[in-house]
Amino acid sequence: MVDDERISRRVAYRILTEEGYRVLEADSAIETLDVMRLARGRVDLVLIDVVMPECDGVATAREVLEQWPGQLIVYMSAHPAEVLAQHGLKSLNVPFLAKPFTRGEILTKVQEGLQRRRERKRILVVDDEEGIRTALGKMLTMTGYEVLLAANGEEATRLWRERGVDLVILDVFMPLKDGVETMVELRARAPRLPILVMSGGGTKTPMDLLPEAKRLGATLTIRKPFEPAELVKLVAQALDGARG
Repeated sequence: MVDDERISRRVAYRILTEEGYRVLEADSAIETLDVMRLARGRVDLVLIDVVMPECDGVATAREVLEQWPGQLIVYMSAHPAEVLAQHGLKSLNVPFLAKPFTRGEILTKVQEGLQRRRERKRILVVDDEEGIRTALGKMLTMTGYEVLLAANGEEATRLWRERGVDLVILDVFMPLKDGVETMVELRARAPRLPILVMSGGGTKTPMDLLPEAKRLGATLTIRKPFEPAELVKLVAQALDGARG
């Protein structure tokens, strides 16, 4: 529970603990990260106020997601949408709890979040460029997916074996094992696994391997650079079984 307002924090603490939840508290971004480290990242859900001094809730959530990709975040605020937008929350199409909340409202939102955590799809993002990999992970997590990150094909196949995933987003050009080789291996072992292949055509010699990836079994392809909304749409299509 992350909120700079002590009264709001304590009200939530009392309601949730009475229902049997274990609740950790923080009043700032720094304390949030400290608490997460002490808990070794084993936190099922983070309830975080959007408007806070020094570092707002959205920026704090980004720091949390950078260190613990896949962490479930529920935002809360008493402010109108235009104020939330100024603090980085430009859409309420995310888990959100309006303040002030009733006992029933916060319990329902927490229960919905934990149920979504059990049911939400797991996506493996594979890209050797750390900036792209991390940005995609944050975006997909905030959209509601659980996200695993891999820097190359070897790491991707290991995570797929150990954790299992519902969708793989795979870059073509990578060291150790490139995207096409990785896709062929995954497709041989999991014929029905949705695979979304992305590529910017290579950094040294421009090459368009997306048609070849499609021929070899990619569910969908997308060319870099792309708009976040475009990727989110294709992810939903791939998980729904669409091909194109």
